[in-house]
Amino acid sequence: MLTAQYPDDLMTSADDPFPRSDYPDENWFSVPADWTSVGNATQWPQAFRGSDEPVDYTPRVRTMVRRFYLRTHFSACYAEQLHLLHGDADLSRATLFLDAPYYLKFHETICGGWTSWVEHASWIRETYWRLRTVADQTTSKESLIIGPNVYRGNVEPAVRDLGILNEKLRSGDADDESD
Repeated sequence: MLTAQYPDDLMTSADDPFPRSDYPDENWFSVPADWTSVGNATQWPQAFRGSDEPVDYTPRVRTMVRRFYLRTHFSACYAEQLHLLHGDADLSRATLFLDAPYYLKFHETICGGWTSWVEHASWIRETYWRLRTVADQTTSKESLIIGPNVYRGNVEPAVRDLGILNEKLRSGDADDESD
């Protein structure tokens, strides 16, 4: 799983063509950035080749978006080849590149020393608390995490079930009464 990286020519760097600080995948070396949401072109940074010749980022951004779709195509071809060459129909291997970013992020954080822990603190914190929340509920982990940095709570309406809190309060009251 830790070696499941896309070929180098399908990778993108965080500052190519320009850095986007609002995107969670921008600080990773082993996980390619997703450029399919580039926002409003009028908000892109201003850069100039000369004193009066602005840089046009549009062709480079198109390339980044194309690379995203080529990675998806590569993943599908990889799964197809596993099946054709080895008769391998195991879904977990066929979807290797779907799950790989979690493992790559974890590996990069662990192997990057204390500076990596500091740099990726928000990802570590959010993943830890979301997984801890799942442990307290009866739902499966798959229902909480949809994709790399895509948590169900980010794409669905913010509805919070406070039933778990009530259950804990009730069990705490029951423990106090028995003492």
